[in-house]
Amino acid sequence: MDRLVHNNYYKLYNPNGKQNALNDIKRLLISRNTEAQNKACGYLIEVVNKYNSSSKERARMIEYLLENDITMFLCEATSNLDFALFKSILSCLRLLWRESRFFEEDHASHTMSALLRALAHYVSSGSNATVDVCLNFLCDLFNGISANKSTSALSLQSAYSTEQLLASLNVLAPALKTNPTSIISSALVLHSLISYQPENLTLRGSTAVSLAEVLQVWFCMLKDILNHTSLIGNKDTSGMCYVVVCQLGINVLRLVKTLSGEQKQRDFVQKILVDDNELGMLKDSSVQMGTCITQIISELVVFTKDNQTQIDTEEYSIFLKFLLVFFEESSPRGNLGEFCDMLFSKNYLTMLPQAQIIRNDPGVRKMSTLILGELLKELANKYLWVERTRTGNELIARDIQVRPQ
Repeated sequence: MDRLVHNNYYKLYNPNGKQNALNDIKRLLISRNTEAQNKACGYLIEVVNKYNSSSKERARMIEYLLENDITMFLCEATSNLDFALFKSILSCLRLLWRESRFFEEDHASHTMSALLRALAHYVSSGSNATVDVCLNFLCDLFNGISANKSTSALSLQSAYSTEQLLASLNVLAPALKTNPTSIISSALVLHSLISYQPENLTLRGSTAVSLAEVLQVWFCMLKDILNHTSLIGNKDTSGMCYVVVCQLGINVLRLVKTLSGEQKQRDFVQKILVDDNELGMLKDSSVQMGTCITQIISELVVFTKDNQTQIDTEEYSIFLKFLLVFFEESSPRGNLGEFCDMLFSKNYLTMLPQAQIIRNDPGVRKMSTLILGELLKELANKYLWVERTRTGNELIARDIQVRPQ
């Protein structure tokens, strides 16, 4: 068997028959022998790590490896599904993406496709630890895309298997309902995916629809985990979940704004190529995401009121940021009336100033003041009106009256 693999490798990947170390590593990676594949990963890690992390020699070595398609061989090796080997492969890939070329070319998209295939297997096998490793790697991969300012995985022009990822998360949901760590890890993947929104971001309608469906499911699961962990006194998990919900909500609001303005941003050629059905899917998904955010922030308002003594100042400030962004994004659409009534009924007019004094934090003070201003403005517009008394052209008095219901 080893001889057959050796002969097939040289026929396909090394037709000139030249012997070098990289060719030997490639041959080991496709050998289907776990021990040999592990050895190949060890060689790669050793070769890259012998240079200083910021040295030109290391950068040139990674460039050489990427130029010779080592990523494809590593991705092929993930089909082995041995967990120890899988972790070694991920370690190699993490070393390779230190160079921007990894994200500028197709290396990152090939990596994501291979990881999703492995993730599907590990989900079906019920291995939660391995699923968490996959999710953490995906999160870091999306953060790398953002850090290198390459094409967003959500973009219409990207080569990433984003819809495959969203389908995988849908399949993953029932298996993770009782696992808070995995739910939070997968939510962080979604956060990393949508947090990077360059100015020219354009989504497919089908991607937007799938994303809206996944977000609705995940917000619901995060809410359940938040309530449960808070009830049993698991402060670390409930705090992490609280922060993730707020951060994810902020980025979804930004995405809703992007989707709402996408019809205006499309250039002349795009308007010709995109049909009404596509635009309808984008609009519907935007509305669905907006409705989902309104529901989750309404529940967070109640949760925060009931648990304010258990919420750290840093966590509370992230909630305030979410609340402020919600006001800013929703105010132009004029649909804040019921939400402000709910804040008023939960005594936020007194709770926000009290929290400022108790927490004594400049950031909390600033955001609380801005939120109070928005809240009072909306309530005044809904319940009060100004009667102006004039004599000729001269304004004599302004009387504030309660608006008749």
